[in-house]
Parts: sequence; C-alpha cells; structure tokens
Amino acid sequence: MAKAKSQAGGQYVKGEGKFLVTIQRIFVHEGHKGRFFICEFSVDESTSPLDPAGSTRSWSAPLLGERAKYSFGDIKNLIFAVTGHHPKDVADPDLNPELHNEATRLVMAAVDPAYAKKNDLDATILIGEQVQLETNLKATRPKPGQTQGGTFTVHSWSPASAGEAVA
Repeated sequence: MAKAKSQAGGQYVKGEGKFLVTIQRIFVHEGHKGRFFICEFSVDESTSPLDPAGSTRSWSAPLLGERAKYSFGDIKNLIFAVTGHHPKDVADPDLNPELHNEATRLVMAAVDPAYAKKNDLDATILIGEQVQLETNLKATRPKPGQTQGGTFTVHSWSPASAGEAVA
C-alpha cells in the first residue's frame, strides 16, 4: 500500500451554466486512460444547480490520441483567459507569436516545476487566479456498433473581468 499511487479522479462540471472559478491546481496525470492536462478549480459563482458555488470541479484535456490535436489550443484558451485575453480575440500564432509563446511557457511552468525553476518562473503563478467558464452540452455521434451517441461538455473560457457577475 505504501507504494500505491493515489487516483486523480476529480468531479467534472455536471451541468450547463456560467461560472466564476478559481484555479486550485494544474498538473499532468498519466493513468490507464492516457495522459491528461488537468485543471482543478473551486466554483465561486454558478448558474448551474448541479455545480453550485462552493463545489470543486476539474477540466481535463487529453495529451495523447485522436482528440489531443485540439487539446493544446483548448489549454491555451484557458491560459489566455487567466491572463486577461479573451480567447476569441487572440490572433493566430503566426500573427502574435509572443502571446502564444508566453501561454506555452506558463503551462509548462504550471505542470513541470523543473521547467519553472530552469526558466526562472513561478510554478504556482496560475494558482488562485479567477476565470469565467461557460459550459454547454453537445451531442456526439454514435461510435460504430452503437445506436446512440453520448454528450460532450464544451468549455468556453474568458477573463474574470470580461463580463457581469455570473449569478
């Protein structure tokens, strides 16, 4: 038991809604389902009765497999929002490489303390930062052999100062 690893199984956002959240922890987890970027956050304000203020939730993005090609952009959207940039307003990497490079550096520092130390960055710089989150459920297509698809939660991040109060 002393050598057993604990499981990293957070509660995902359960319902559709608008939220003001505070980042509690960012890390990469490797498990039997693959490698994931994970952001854990506390819910400060919420319009979802399934995810009330005071609850803790998490968001993950796969770093391997078919869906991973979208994950790096999704992760950068979170970082842009935390640093005060609305993801929809951020120019492509070719047009604003500095902003994209800085987002990448912040993510690397958050998930790798050795990287943070080597690059003179604070590994906890994103902890305690607030951001707005809006979630919407989207139907997925059935996989081969299935008659019905499932649902996927779309997470849209924006700066905490981007709008009015959530609740």
